[in-house]
Amino acid sequence: MTPEEQLEREADGRRLAVAATVGSVALQVLAVVVRGTVRAPGNANAPGGVLDLPRHLSQHATAYVASAVLLAGGYVLLAPVLDYLYRAAKARRPEVPGVARVTAYAGPALLVAGLVVLEVVPVVRAQDYVNHHRGDYFAARAVVDPGAAAGLLPAGAFALGFAFVITSLNAMRVGLLTRFMGVLGIIVGVLVAIQSTAPTPILWFWLGALAYLFAGRWPGGVPPAWRTGKAEPWPSAQELRARRRREQAAPAPAAEPAPAPRPRSRKRRGGAR
Repeated sequence: MTPEEQLEREADGRRLAVAATVGSVALQVLAVVVRGTVRAPGNANAPGGVLDLPRHLSQHATAYVASAVLLAGGYVLLAPVLDYLYRAAKARRPEVPGVARVTAYAGPALLVAGLVVLEVVPVVRAQDYVNHHRGDYFAARAVVDPGAAAGLLPAGAFALGFAFVITSLNAMRVGLLTRFMGVLGIIVGVLVAIQSTAPTPILWFWLGALAYLFAGRWPGGVPPAWRTGKAEPWPSAQELRARRRREQAAPAPAAEPAPAPRPRSRKRRGGAR
Protein backbone atom coordinates (compact mmCIF):
# COMPACT_ATOMS: atom_id res chain seq x y z
CA MET A 1 0.00 0.00 0.00
CA THR A 2 1.40 3.36 -1.01
CA PRO A 3 1.51 6.26 1.47
CA GLU A 4 -1.27 7.98 -0.47
CA GLU A 5 -3.51 4.91 -0.25
CA GLN A 6 -2.74 4.58 3.46
CA LEU A 7 -3.72 8.21 4.04
CA GLU A 8 -7.02 7.62 2.22
CA ARG A 9 -7.68 4.55 4.33
CA GLU A 10 -7.00 6.48 7.53
CA ALA A 11 -9.24 9.33 6.38
CA ASP A 12 -12.10 6.85 5.79
CA GLY A 13 -11.78 5.41 9.32
CA ARG A 14 -11.05 8.65 11.15
CA ARG A 15 -14.65 9.53 11.97
CA LEU A 16 -15.33 6.10 13.46
CA ALA A 17 -12.12 6.25 15.49
CA VAL A 18 -13.01 9.65 16.93
CA ALA A 19 -16.55 8.53 17.76
CA ALA A 20 -15.28 5.35 19.46
CA THR A 21 -12.76 7.33 21.49
CA VAL A 22 -15.30 9.88 22.73
CA GLY A 23 -17.92 7.17 23.32
CA SER A 24 -15.52 5.10 25.40
CA VAL A 25 -14.78 8.02 27.70
CA ALA A 26 -18.47 8.92 28.02
CA LEU A 27 -19.52 5.37 28.94
CA GLN A 28 -16.73 4.97 31.48
CA VAL A 29 -17.60 8.25 33.18
CA LEU A 30 -21.29 7.32 33.29
CA ALA A 31 -20.38 3.94 34.80
CA VAL A 32 -18.46 5.65 37.59
CA VAL A 33 -21.31 8.09 38.23
CA VAL A 34 -23.92 5.32 38.41
CA ARG A 35 -21.74 3.19 40.66
CA GLY A 36 -21.23 6.19 42.93
CA THR A 37 -24.92 6.23 43.75
CA VAL A 38 -24.56 2.90 45.57
CA ARG A 39 -23.36 2.96 49.15
CA ALA A 40 -20.50 0.63 50.00
CA PRO A 41 -21.60 -2.85 51.14
CA GLY A 42 -20.97 -3.99 54.67
CA ASN A 43 -17.92 -5.96 55.73
CA ALA A 44 -18.38 -9.58 54.72
CA ASN A 45 -16.11 -10.68 57.57
CA ALA A 46 -18.29 -9.04 60.21
CA PRO A 47 -20.93 -11.11 62.03
CA GLY A 48 -23.80 -11.57 59.63
CA GLY A 49 -21.88 -9.78 56.88
CA VAL A 50 -22.06 -12.68 54.45
CA LEU A 51 -25.83 -12.86 54.88
CA ASP A 52 -26.18 -9.09 54.30
CA LEU A 53 -24.30 -9.03 50.97
CA PRO A 54 -27.01 -10.74 48.89
CA ARG A 55 -29.62 -8.36 50.32
CA HIS A 56 -27.39 -5.40 49.46
CA LEU A 57 -26.94 -6.60 45.88
CA SER A 58 -30.65 -7.21 45.50
CA GLN A 59 -31.53 -3.71 46.73
CA HIS A 60 -29.11 -2.04 44.32
CA ALA A 61 -29.47 -4.46 41.42
CA THR A 62 -30.27 -1.82 38.82
CA ALA A 63 -27.25 0.33 39.66
CA TYR A 64 -24.86 -2.62 39.69
CA VAL A 65 -26.07 -4.00 36.37
CA ALA A 66 -26.21 -0.57 34.70
CA SER A 67 -22.68 0.35 35.79
CA ALA A 68 -21.36 -3.02 34.60
CA VAL A 69 -23.03 -2.65 31.20
CA LEU A 70 -21.77 0.92 30.77
CA LEU A 71 -18.24 -0.02 31.75
CA ALA A 72 -18.29 -3.04 29.45
CA GLY A 73 -19.37 -0.82 26.57
CA GLY A 74 -16.58 1.63 27.35
CA TYR A 75 -13.98 -1.13 27.20
CA VAL A 76 -15.45 -2.61 24.01
CA LEU A 77 -15.05 0.76 22.24
CA LEU A 78 -11.35 0.77 23.12
CA ALA A 79 -10.78 -2.04 20.60
CA PRO A 80 -11.44 0.05 17.42
CA VAL A 81 -9.49 2.95 18.91
CA LEU A 82 -6.37 0.87 19.48
CA ASP A 83 -6.89 -0.94 16.17
CA TYR A 84 -6.95 2.36 14.25
CA LEU A 85 -3.72 3.49 15.90
CA TYR A 86 -2.15 0.05 15.46
CA ARG A 87 -2.90 -0.12 11.71
CA ALA A 88 -1.50 3.38 11.21
CA ALA A 89 1.72 2.41 13.01
CA LYS A 90 1.93 -0.95 11.23
CA ALA A 91 1.71 0.74 7.81
CA ARG A 92 4.68 2.92 8.67
CA ARG A 93 6.67 0.27 10.57
CA PRO A 94 6.01 -3.35 9.49
CA GLU A 95 7.96 -4.63 12.51
CA VAL A 96 5.06 -3.76 14.86
CA PRO A 97 4.05 -7.12 16.41
CA GLY A 98 0.63 -8.36 15.40
CA VAL A 99 -0.05 -9.60 18.92
CA ALA A 100 -0.82 -5.98 19.86
CA ARG A 101 -3.88 -6.04 17.61
CA VAL A 102 -4.97 -9.43 18.94
CA THR A 103 -4.80 -8.27 22.55
CA ALA A 104 -6.62 -5.03 21.65
CA TYR A 105 -9.69 -7.18 20.94
CA ALA A 106 -9.05 -10.07 23.34
CA GLY A 107 -8.60 -7.75 26.34
CA PRO A 108 -12.02 -6.07 26.12
CA ALA A 109 -13.68 -9.42 25.39
CA LEU A 110 -12.22 -10.95 28.56
CA LEU A 111 -13.13 -7.86 30.57
CA VAL A 112 -16.73 -8.00 29.40
CA ALA A 113 -16.91 -11.69 30.34
CA GLY A 114 -15.40 -10.90 33.74
CA LEU A 115 -17.85 -8.06 34.37
CA VAL A 116 -20.77 -10.32 33.55
CA VAL A 117 -19.54 -13.05 35.89
CA LEU A 118 -18.50 -10.77 38.75
CA GLU A 119 -21.15 -8.04 38.54
CA VAL A 120 -24.27 -9.27 36.75
CA VAL A 121 -24.41 -12.93 37.79
CA PRO A 122 -24.12 -12.16 41.54
CA VAL A 123 -27.07 -9.78 41.24
CA VAL A 124 -29.18 -12.52 39.66
CA ARG A 125 -28.09 -14.98 42.33
CA ALA A 126 -28.82 -12.44 45.06
CA GLN A 127 -32.38 -12.03 43.85
CA ASP A 128 -32.87 -15.79 43.94
CA TYR A 129 -31.32 -15.94 47.42
CA VAL A 130 -33.65 -13.28 48.77
CA ASN A 131 -36.68 -15.04 47.29
CA HIS A 132 -35.85 -18.65 48.17
CA HIS A 133 -32.78 -19.07 50.40
CA ARG A 134 -32.85 -16.20 52.87
CA GLY A 135 -30.73 -16.97 55.96
CA ASP A 136 -28.82 -19.85 54.36
CA TYR A 137 -25.13 -19.14 55.04
CA PHE A 138 -23.76 -21.39 52.29
CA ALA A 139 -26.26 -20.08 49.75
CA ALA A 140 -25.19 -16.55 50.65
CA ARG A 141 -21.54 -17.36 50.07
CA ALA A 142 -22.38 -18.95 46.72
CA VAL A 143 -23.93 -15.66 45.58
CA VAL A 144 -20.60 -13.80 45.51
CA ASP A 145 -18.27 -16.75 44.82
CA PRO A 146 -16.97 -16.37 41.22
CA GLY A 147 -15.02 -19.60 41.25
CA ALA A 148 -12.47 -20.06 38.48
CA ALA A 149 -14.00 -17.15 36.55
CA ALA A 150 -12.29 -14.73 38.95
CA GLY A 151 -9.25 -14.80 36.65
CA LEU A 152 -11.14 -13.28 33.71
CA LEU A 153 -10.72 -9.68 34.84
CA PRO A 154 -6.97 -9.85 35.55
CA ALA A 155 -6.38 -11.66 32.24
CA GLY A 156 -8.41 -9.14 30.28
CA ALA A 157 -6.78 -6.18 32.02
CA PHE A 158 -3.30 -7.56 31.30
CA ALA A 159 -4.13 -8.15 27.62
CA LEU A 160 -5.62 -4.68 27.18
CA GLY A 161 -2.74 -3.05 29.04
CA PHE A 162 -0.28 -4.89 26.81
CA ALA A 163 -2.08 -3.55 23.72
CA PHE A 164 -1.86 -0.01 25.10
CA VAL A 165 1.87 -0.30 25.79
CA ILE A 166 2.93 -1.88 22.49
CA THR A 167 0.68 0.29 20.32
CA SER A 168 1.65 3.55 22.04
CA LEU A 169 5.35 2.68 21.92
CA ASN A 170 5.38 1.93 18.21
CA ALA A 171 3.11 4.85 17.32
CA MET A 172 5.59 7.10 19.10
CA ARG A 173 8.52 5.52 17.27
CA VAL A 174 7.06 6.28 13.84
CA GLY A 175 6.02 9.80 14.85
CA LEU A 176 2.23 9.30 15.05
CA LEU A 177 2.23 10.20 18.75
CA THR A 178 4.31 12.90 20.37
CA ARG A 179 6.75 11.75 23.03
CA PHE A 180 4.39 13.01 25.72
CA MET A 181 1.42 11.11 24.30
CA GLY A 182 3.48 7.99 23.69
CA VAL A 183 4.89 7.85 27.21
CA LEU A 184 1.48 8.66 28.68
CA GLY A 185 -0.08 5.85 26.65
CA ILE A 186 2.49 3.41 28.07
CA ILE A 187 1.67 4.60 31.60
CA VAL A 188 -2.05 4.16 30.89
CA GLY A 189 -1.38 0.60 29.75
CA VAL A 190 0.43 -0.20 32.97
CA LEU A 191 -2.40 1.29 35.05
CA VAL A 192 -5.03 -0.66 33.12
CA ALA A 193 -3.11 -3.90 33.67
CA ILE A 194 -2.81 -3.21 37.41
CA GLN A 195 -6.23 -1.75 38.24
CA SER A 196 -8.37 -4.08 36.07
CA THR A 197 -11.84 -2.52 35.83
CA ALA A 198 -11.12 0.72 37.70
CA PRO A 199 -11.36 3.58 35.16
CA THR A 200 -8.91 6.39 35.86
CA PRO A 201 -8.92 10.09 34.91
CA ILE A 202 -5.51 9.68 33.29
CA LEU A 203 -7.06 7.18 30.87
CA TRP A 204 -9.87 9.62 30.08
CA PHE A 205 -7.38 12.45 29.53
CA TRP A 206 -5.29 10.33 27.15
CA LEU A 207 -8.33 9.23 25.18
CA GLY A 208 -9.61 12.81 24.97
CA ALA A 209 -6.26 14.01 23.66
CA LEU A 210 -6.21 11.10 21.21
CA ALA A 211 -9.64 12.14 19.88
CA TYR A 212 -8.26 15.63 19.16
CA LEU A 213 -5.29 14.07 17.39
CA PHE A 214 -7.43 11.74 15.29
CA ALA A 215 -9.70 14.65 14.35
CA GLY A 216 -6.72 16.66 13.10
CA ARG A 217 -7.16 19.39 15.71
CA TRP A 218 -3.90 18.87 17.59
CA PRO A 219 -2.48 22.18 18.91
CA GLY A 220 0.29 23.29 16.57
CA GLY A 221 -0.78 20.83 13.87
CA VAL A 222 -0.75 17.04 13.73
CA PRO A 223 2.63 15.25 13.66
CA PRO A 224 4.14 14.99 10.14
CA ALA A 225 3.65 11.20 10.02
CA TRP A 226 -0.13 11.72 9.79
CA ARG A 227 0.35 13.95 6.72
CA THR A 228 3.00 12.01 4.79
CA GLY A 229 1.83 8.44 5.38
CA LYS A 230 5.43 7.49 6.21
CA ALA A 231 7.43 7.10 9.40
CA GLU A 232 8.69 10.44 10.70
CA PRO A 233 10.64 9.48 13.86
CA TRP A 234 11.11 12.15 16.49
CA PRO A 235 14.74 13.24 16.96
CA SER A 236 16.46 11.73 19.96
CA ALA A 237 17.87 13.83 22.80
CA GLN A 238 21.37 13.31 21.40
CA GLU A 239 20.29 14.51 17.96
CA LEU A 240 18.63 17.58 19.48
CA ARG A 241 21.82 18.44 21.39
CA ALA A 242 23.88 18.02 18.24
CA ARG A 243 21.49 20.26 16.33
CA ARG A 244 21.72 22.97 18.98
CA ARG A 245 25.53 22.81 18.94
CA ARG A 246 25.57 23.21 15.15
CA GLU A 247 23.23 26.19 15.36
CA GLN A 248 25.38 27.82 18.05
CA ALA A 249 28.61 27.20 16.12
CA ALA A 250 27.26 28.50 12.81
CA PRO A 251 28.47 32.07 12.09
CA ALA A 252 25.83 34.71 12.27
CA PRO A 253 24.81 35.99 8.83
CA ALA A 254 26.43 39.29 7.96
CA ALA A 255 24.11 42.23 8.12
CA GLU A 256 23.32 43.73 4.75
CA PRO A 257 24.49 47.33 4.34
CA ALA A 258 21.76 49.86 4.59
CA PRO A 259 20.85 51.38 1.21
CA ALA A 260 22.27 54.82 0.55
CA PRO A 261 19.75 57.64 0.88
CA ARG A 262 18.40 58.84 -2.41
CA PRO A 263 19.07 62.53 -3.18
CA ARG A 264 16.04 64.71 -2.99
CA SER A 265 14.97 66.20 -6.28
CA ARG A 266 14.90 69.94 -6.33
CA LYS A 267 11.71 71.45 -7.49
CA ARG A 268 12.10 74.01 -10.17
CA ARG A 269 11.07 77.45 -9.06
CA GLY A 270 8.88 79.55 -11.18
CA GLY A 271 7.00 78.65 -14.29
CA ALA A 272 8.31 78.13 -17.80
CA ARG A 273 9.14 81.27 -19.76
